[in-house]
Amino acid sequence: MAGRLQKFLIILVNGRNTYVQFDKALRLQPLLEEYRNSEELASRKLARLLRTHFRRVRQAVLGTRPVAPPHAGRRSVAHTGRKAGRP
Repeated sequence: MAGRLQKFLIILVNGRNTYVQFDKALRLQPLLEEYRNSEELASRKLARLLRTHFRRVRQAVLGTRPVAPPHAGRRSVAHTGRKAGRP
């Protein structure tokens, strides 16, 4: 497992293709106080917060993905066959 110094050196060497972002630390105390009776609800809330955060960061770095309707590939193949005079 790479230590902090080794990870820093890896970033320096491969820095052209590396995106590093520093954010404020996530405060867990308000979340724990809000859900002090249910550890399961607190863990679900934390997972949802982290999932949303990392999805937004990923979208900011990579941009949005085009969304195709479900089974778009099947429809286009079926329409192509009909246009070519095939049954």
